[in-house]
Amino acid sequence: MPTARHLPAASLPFVTRALRGGHRGRYAAIATLLALVSVMLGAWVALGSGDFERELRVGMRLEPSLDTQELQGFLVFAEDEQEARELRARIPAHTTPAGLGRIADNGTLGLVFAFEERIGRSIHDGMLALVSVEDGSRALHKYRDPARALLRDLSSYQLGRLREWGMYQQTTPEQLDNIITRRLQPAVVVYHSPLAVVDAIKLTGLIAGSLTLLLFMIYAPVLAGTQMAQEVHENTLQPLTGTALSARELVLGLSLGPAAVVALLAAPQIVLFLAAAIAVGHVLPALALLIVGLVGGAFLTVLAQLAGFALGGTRTPGILGVLMLAVLAPLALFGAVFGLDLPRQGIGVLALIPQAAAGHTLFETFLPAGSSLRAPELGVAELASAEFSVAIGTLGMLCFGYLGLRALERRVGELAPAALGRGEALVGAIVSIALILIANPSRGGNSMDFVLGNLALVLVPLAILLMMRVPLGDTPPALRRVPFVGLLGE
Repeated sequence: MPTARHLPAASLPFVTRALRGGHRGRYAAIATLLALVSVMLGAWVALGSGDFERELRVGMRLEPSLDTQELQGFLVFAEDEQEARELRARIPAHTTPAGLGRIADNGTLGLVFAFEERIGRSIHDGMLALVSVEDGSRALHKYRDPARALLRDLSSYQLGRLREWGMYQQTTPEQLDNIITRRLQPAVVVYHSPLAVVDAIKLTGLIAGSLTLLLFMIYAPVLAGTQMAQEVHENTLQPLTGTALSARELVLGLSLGPAAVVALLAAPQIVLFLAAAIAVGHVLPALALLIVGLVGGAFLTVLAQLAGFALGGTRTPGILGVLMLAVLAPLALFGAVFGLDLPRQGIGVLALIPQAAAGHTLFETFLPAGSSLRAPELGVAELASAEFSVAIGTLGMLCFGYLGLRALERRVGELAPAALGRGEALVGAIVSIALILIANPSRGGNSMDFVLGNLALVLVPLAILLMMRVPLGDTPPALRRVPFVGLLGE
């Protein structure tokens, strides 16, 4: 009878052990709490008007900095209505010919009061934008006459001073429209978050998707690897091999136990993530993220189980768990940063590092690349290349996950001297070479650098595959004979 038909019954003891006692209720409570935190955090960060929330939005590129908003919008932000009234009352004194002349002569040096300094700085920036029209691009020529009219009371010396200060001023039509419409009198407004409810939904989806990826790509591998190390360390795995379970059923059961915990914790986050994606109309990238996260998490889980099985006899499970966390957490952080920035020359890296592919796919769901908030320099061709790299990388991780499962099955069940067969190692080598060529393609430069760089990259997976071809068995290491010639020939 096929193994798949035995699998539910075979995995039941492992799932039951993972959720025994009050564990299921605690995991469900933690999952519900995390879902509430995702919703509240998304709404707070998106809609809150405090300094901390604003800095978070600026850091996440969801909002320009306060100075940029004031400059482009020709605004002065106030903390409350009382401060706004005081600022508005001081503006007329600085927009008279004498006031504009003082600001043109000295900038804001002569304005000793904080309110006056803020108003003077805004007016000074506005005058710098107006004088830059004279030497600006052709698109700004239509603003010359209105700009000259607003600056007509300034002397040639004062205009020269402004041109010196504004030599490197970057002026936009939006900024000039605001300055000319308001006749050099900045608007005073109470600061509120510029994001809307739909942005809060996007941010909630980003948080839920991020937590889902953390569960798939950090918590699941660490939990499964630590459990495997504990089984080996406490010598409880050997008795299981003597039961009616086959090696494959045993390995899958050991994998599905931690997977049940992760599924229970991740289910509310997945619901939130998909709901947010449906609300903003980006369903396909959301489904792609779940596929990339599941495949990448499965690959990392099998890799962690192999490490736990190999090192569990000599290292305590706690130490191995900390080491796995120390490796996987920086990779997840790198994937988030790389997926957000997505440099043009490094798109192929998405095929090689599953965390980077997952990070890119997550941001693609709510912050598509090519927009002003994320990788604006990327065009259609680069985005198509990114999607291709993600798809190929996911297929590669699926292949490696299967090879790892086969290797773990042979190690646990002692079914063969070597963890991988010759054909399996060959497939792994071909996939490794293909992924590295996609990650670091030839760009028409020095061909020797291209060859040496890719050779250095491919040596790592090839060395691991070669190690998994070494026969172990029960022979003592001192008496074991390793076929070096045959392995090097492979």
